[in-house]
Amino acid sequence: AWSFARRCRQEIGWDDPLDEPARRRLGRIPRLAKGRTQMVEALSTVGEAIVHKRADPKILFVLSDGLPSDFSQTAIEVVNLEEAGILPIGLGLGRGTRKLADFFPVSETEIPQERIVESVAGLLSENLLSRA
Repeated sequence: AWSFARRCRQEIGWDDPLDEPARRRLGRIPRLAKGRTQMVEALSTVGEAIVHKRADPKILFVLSDGLPSDFSQTAIEVVNLEEAGILPIGLGLGRGTRKLADFFPVSETEIPQERIVESVAGLLSENLLSRA
């Protein structure tokens, strides 16, 4: 799990347990989100971190409560991820996130907080089944 509210950083490693300290770090992420989203740096950094991981398929869920700070570079970075074999899926949390679908061909937006898990499960199912 990575956050990219102020700067891009890994909150929980690939093999880290989802223990209480990890859950506290994840719980702080929404409070840190202020202003425009530095999505280009996040997509690039996380893409580089997972491109060489042994996984098939490689799916990157991008949760955002707003729009990226740089529209054209974000669109380019999404294409770069797809060309690297990574499927970026956009999840727009809350009202005002409909435009996120302009950047992520596979996405769901305007998701109420209480439906996040359901949305992730549905998109994951759809995309795994389409590859089978």
